Amino acid sequence: MNLMGLKKKGLVFIAGGIFLFNLVGCNGGSAKQSSTELKKRISLLKRVQFLEKLEGVKVKEVGEKKVFYEIKLEVNGKPDVIYITPDGKYILRGQEVSVERLQKTIDRFVKMQKEMKQGKVSPQRPPFALSLSKEDMEKLNSLTWIRVGKTEGKRKVVYFITDPKCPFCNRAERQVLNLLNEGKLKEKGIEMRVVLYPLEEIHPGSTKLSERIYCSNKGKGGKERYSDLFKKESELSSPCGKGRKTVKEAREFLLEKKVLAVPAFVFQMSNGTGRIFYGVIPDFIILEKGFEEGKGKKNAKILKHDNKKAKEKKNQRKEERKDNGK
Repeated sequence: MNLMGLKKKGLVFIAGGIFLFNLVGCNGGSAKQSSTELKKRISLLKRVQFLEKLEGVKVKEVGEKKVFYEIKLEVNGKPDVIYITPDGKYILRGQEVSVERLQKTIDRFVKMQKEMKQGKVSPQRPPFALSLSKEDMEKLNSLTWIRVGKTEGKRKVVYFITDPKCPFCNRAERQVLNLLNEGKLKEKGIEMRVVLYPLEEIHPGSTKLSERIYCSNKGKGGKERYSDLFKKESELSSPCGKGRKTVKEAREFLLEKKVLAVPAFVFQMSNGTGRIFYGVIPDFIILEKGFEEGKGKKNAKILKHDNKKAKEKKNQRKEERKDNGK
């Protein structure tokens, strides 16, 4: 989850889920509504006024009380929840977010915006790190949980930084698993070093889960241990001393170095420094482009190039569907 996306993508991106802004107001309400219900809606309207601190967001109304049914799922061995309307017509897919935590997140973001306008933080130099020094990379190596791919001989190194409670990280974890199972990491001579980095404030419970994952299946191969990322918590070992220590150090170190979002991929360059890409990135960057020499600014160019390719493929698929429909 990346807070820098708030301005562009709005509140949905903060929560990593779905919010219904059809917060119905008192106007147009039914005369049959009780005064208690009306007072409750007015109270809720005041409660969420902080959302208007975000650019382009206006809280208009608070709607009538609606009930959604919770559907508990298991996805890749992990618990998940969706919601369905009483009439069975609509499913809501999202993530519950504490109003208090959301308000604090927005306050931090608004403060950062003000600092940018005052010149205290340069928009050209975001608070997210884009690179790590050679010394930082040596420290990151000491925080590695497991190594997969080509782990012997001459090889290139990528650090995969993940939070096991992060939905976007789960996608990246599955992506890395596919590259591993297909033999593409070994084929390209890449060793993937996995670092567990719980962002507890955003993903409650991720610290304990990271510790349990770290401490499970000791002595087994990296590929086998990597599968622990997809196991139920009940199948994992209890936290151990080394797990607690390493996870704590990883969290403190990465926060200090301004690695503030997950997932993140850190490519070790030929001079020993590291280049950072955030988010779920395409396979071709992991396998090739990420190792190309150049300054951090090049990251955006690589991703922009990929977005262009993706749009071209999308348009091509549309044309193919049109042809098939004729």
